Amino acid sequence: LNDFVRIAHTKYAVGRGLQQDVFKAQVSLSALMNRLIGLKRMRKATEARLNLVLNRPPPQSVGSPGNVTLTPLELSLDEVQRAALESRPLLRELGLTIQRWAASEDLARQELWPSFTLNLGYRQRASMPMDPVNGGDFLSFGVTVNLPIFQGRKQRQKVLEVRAARLMAEAENESVRQKVLIKVQTIHQEVGQHREQA
Repeated sequence: LNDFVRIAHTKYAVGRGLQQDVFKAQVSLSALMNRLIGLKRMRKATEARLNLVLNRPPPQSVGSPGNVTLTPLELSLDEVQRAALESRPLLRELGLTIQRWAASEDLARQELWPSFTLNLGYRQRASMPMDPVNGGDFLSFGVTVNLPIFQGRKQRQKVLEVRAARLMAEAENESVRQKVLIKVQTIHQEVGQHREQA
C-alpha cells in the first residue's frame, strides 16, 4: 500500500493521476496503520494473559507460533450431540429426579385405594403360680384397614401435586436437553467455519 500511495502521488505530480486517488490511497494507508496499532495492542494484552496462565512474568515475550496444522474432526454432529447428552451430569440428575417423582406419583395413586394390614403373633408363656391361664400359649391375629375417606380433598390433591412436580422436572429436562443440542450445534458450525477460513 505504501508503494500504491507513492505511485498515485507520482502520477498526480506528473499530471497523469487524480488528486482523489492520492487521498483514497492515503486514507486506506492510515486505516491500515490504525488497525495495525490496535492489533499490536491486542497482541501485548493477549501475551500478558497467556503469561499469567503459564505463571510467567507478564512482560516476558511469548514468541511466534509454530506451524498450525488442522486437526481432523471425524465425528458427525449427531455423534457429538449424543456424546454431549450422555455425558451431561445435569441431565442424569434430572432423569433421576423424574424417576423419583414418577415413583412418588405411583405411590400417591395407590393411596386412593384401601390398604389392609394383617398381624399374626404368637407368645409362649411360662407357668407361674397364681396364673389363671396356667401357662397357656398366646396366639393373636389382627386386621387393620386403612380407608381413604379424604380421597377427594387429600389423596387426589397429592396425586395432582406429585404429577405437576414430575411434569415440571420433565419440562426442565427437555429444556436443558435442547440447550445442550443447540450449543453443540453452534460449536460444530463454528468449527466448520474456522476450518473453511483456515
